Amino acid sequence: MNILYQFYKWLNFYLKLVLQTMQISKKNSLDKNKLYFYGLLFFFIIPNLFAQEPPRKYGFERKNKKSVYAEDAKIELKKTDKWKRFLNFGMFFGPTYSRMNVRLTDEFINGDPSQFNGIVSIVPRTSPGIMIGAYSNFRLNDFFDIRFCINGFAGYEFGLDYNYLNGTTKSKVVEASMLELPLLLKYRSQLRGLRGMYLIAGIKPSFLLTSRKNDLENVTVNTRDIEIDYGFGLDRFYDYFKFSPEIRFSHGLFNMLNKQEINQFNKPLRSFTVHTLTLYLHFGG
Repeated sequence: MNILYQFYKWLNFYLKLVLQTMQISKKNSLDKNKLYFYGLLFFFIIPNLFAQEPPRKYGFERKNKKSVYAEDAKIELKKTDKWKRFLNFGMFFGPTYSRMNVRLTDEFINGDPSQFNGIVSIVPRTSPGIMIGAYSNFRLNDFFDIRFCINGFAGYEFGLDYNYLNGTTKSKVVEASMLELPLLLKYRSQLRGLRGMYLIAGIKPSFLLTSRKNDLENVTVNTRDIEIDYGFGLDRFYDYFKFSPEIRFSHGLFNMLNKQEINQFNKPLRSFTVHTLTLYLHFGG
């Protein structure tokens, strides 16, 4: 019952955080100073909250300054319950690549390019970004975990290339910083020594913190989205931490196009959704 109560408290915290963030996103975007403040808060406070006690009391003492994992690692791992605790914390970072799935209006597809300032085609670009965050992991049993993440800084760049009748091309870029709160279910295979493959999937509410355009007349994005996440990774256990590289795909469900102000660049667009590919590098217990 104590485990269920702890999970209930964390789930309640997650739902409150999503609702409060939705209320904040309705207001003006965060300015640059606030964004820097939250970045410093993340880098200097969150790591201390998630700091783990050295696992020597779990049977991982060093012998003659050499790791006991040299020969009897499997025996020591089976003896301890360190990796079977109900709640574990960690941090992650990694590169991300995003691309917009663009849908065009029927007027643009079937109409005259002269009605759209000579634009004949619109090509989305795959652009790099960065992901930094922290996570908490709730163990259900030896194979299933529930993972709650706070992607404290998710930096994306959305790019579109506009091709004209005269052969010229104009590029439009929107840089966006998002706060993301994934809630995921993780399935891990049977451990083979100190390694175990896993699958992971879930939902990811996203909220716009701030955005920057390369000029005033550009495409603008909406302030919130919900994405479907799925991927796979590898758990690798070391003396004092667990390292887990992971590849995850995300597919946005909401239309992110904001057409409150019509211009020549968003007029041909009916909607677009965001799709990302991210390499996560997790460090935790």
